[in-house]
Parts: sequence; structure tokens; C-alpha cells
Amino acid sequence: MNPRICICPVMCGCILLLLSGCMTQRVALQVSDTDKPLKIVRTENLILTVRFLDDDTLRQKFGKETNPYISDYYSVQFRRFMVFELSIENTGSAPIKFQLNRLEMQFGGTYTFPYNQFRINQYWGFKDEEGEIRAGQKARREKYVKEYVLPDSATIPAPGRLRGYAVFTGDTPNYGTATLYVPIFTPAGKPLQRFEVSFEF
Repeated sequence: MNPRICICPVMCGCILLLLSGCMTQRVALQVSDTDKPLKIVRTENLILTVRFLDDDTLRQKFGKETNPYISDYYSVQFRRFMVFELSIENTGSAPIKFQLNRLEMQFGGTYTFPYNQFRINQYWGFKDEEGEIRAGQKARREKYVKEYVLPDSATIPAPGRLRGYAVFTGDTPNYGTATLYVPIFTPAGKPLQRFEVSFEF
């Protein structure tokens, strides 16, 4: 028997196995410390509240076809979206400043930064080119991004509150500790406070 004939089916089988593995869906993240699904940190003039939004919660709120907060979970090009709902309340007597690009998340030994509204819409715009999506679905998805994702920057009056989503992305692990760093600044840009909140997955 020709050795090439034997090798060919084996190689084809290996390729199919590899491709099927690449299309295996990743595990959705679940907070393991369920007794503390909501993290609250207080200082003299600030109250930070953070909640991790899992896939089930996001699907219930935004559906499936027009949901901008659940990324593709396949390992060929894996980018998991991790969505945190933040509330920053200013109880002091002076305004404070929030800057989205100064947020950080450490998970699995790497630091990631949040996507702003433009980058989230850009991500889905590239995905739209690969398939078909109706104009109404796209408009609804962009509306959800505009309404819920935190602005690039904002001044929070005294008293006042800013609330919205911080959307991080990356090839993050399925288990471990994710630590979110939320800095607050004066209106002039001087560091005022740096919050640190951790979630166990």
C-alpha cells in the first residue's frame, strides 16, 4: 500500500479535529462569591458600586440578536467581553472627574482596558461584514451601546452620580480573581482617589 494514501486520511482527521476544537464554545464566566454579587466601597466623599453582569443577565436585558455585550466565545479569535455596571456617587462639596481610559482590569496576570462606545460599535461593525444583519437590529444594538456604556469622560457634580457599563475585552481565563481599578480625578486632572474591587470567578 502506498504510504501517502495512509498518511492523507490521518492528516485530514487531525485537521478536522483541530478545527472542531477551535469551534468549541468557551465557558461563560460566573462569579463564585455569590454571597457578594455587588461590591460597594465608600470613602468620605465618594461611593463606588460595582456589579458584574453575567451572560444570563445580559441576555435577559438585551436579548440575543441585538446584544452588544456578549462577544464570540470561540477560540479561533477569542475575545470575551466582561461587563461591569459602575455607579460613582459624589457626596462631597466639589465636582470630580471620571475618565474611562484610565480604568484597568487585571485578570490572569494581564492588564486590560475598557472599550469605549466607538470601539464596541467598531467590533460589531467588523462582525457585520462577515454575516447578514438587518438595519433595525444594528440600530437597536448601537442604541444599547449609547444608552448604557460609560462616556469617555465626565464631570460628576457635587452632589451627583455617574452610572453605566465598563466593557473590558481579552482572552481571559475561565477561573481566577479579576481586580478592577477605578481612579477618580479632580476637574483639573489631578489624581484624587483610586478604588480597587475584586471578583472571584
